[in-house]
Amino acid sequence: MNTELDRLGVKKLILDGSNSRSYLNRWQQSSDSILVHAVIDKGAFVLNE
Repeated sequence: MNTELDRLGVKKLILDGSNSRSYLNRWQQSSDSILVHAVIDKGAFVLNE
């Protein structure tokens, strides 16, 4: 599926603790939810090279 995030080359969208729960829920319900890492739910995001 070609989405706006795909077009922009986004591989992961990190939602940190400053994002509201309703904003997080909207992203998780979208078709792009596989790209979302919500620190609130999943803990710290660690970038491995």
